[in-house]
Amino acid sequence: MPRLFIPDRYRKGLLGLLALGQFVLDELVATLKDQPETSISEPIKLSGIEIQGLESADVEDILDVISLLFRVWALAGDKTIEAFVEEVSEAIATFNPIGQSPETKERIRTILAIESMASLSKARAVLTDNQCDFYDAKILTDIRYAFRPDANAEPLRGRYCSPC
Repeated sequence: MPRLFIPDRYRKGLLGLLALGQFVLDELVATLKDQPETSISEPIKLSGIEIQGLESADVEDILDVISLLFRVWALAGDKTIEAFVEEVSEAIATFNPIGQSPETKERIRTILAIESMASLSKARAVLTDNQCDFYDAKILTDIRYAFRPDANAEPLRGRYCSPC
């Protein structure tokens, strides 16, 4: 059983990506490589991209899948591109036999080799991994008095309190 599961809503875009002709795939990869880098606090800006020979709805489905692949790969930790491609291939093979083909693996490898998207996804994963590590703080000084219950009374002094 594969380690990854591809939800139904992404399967159409994934199969669309795998069915692209080589010229259209090359244009898609070139277009993605030319995208300006965005801030890591914002989502990857993929909408509005036009690819010659593809309907805009198909482009959106394909870009959603590409964005998902990068997100999952980033969250997978230090998994090599080869290991991740193998896992994705196995997951595709559960609903379509094209998943185990060498062409499918090469196509996924080509997409994941887009350095700017890979680094942006990994940076976003690091940024959001531990959002709330810092919870509370308390400032302590070298001189601390032990106060009495009466606020007007002199602070305690003695062997457990710092001398003034």
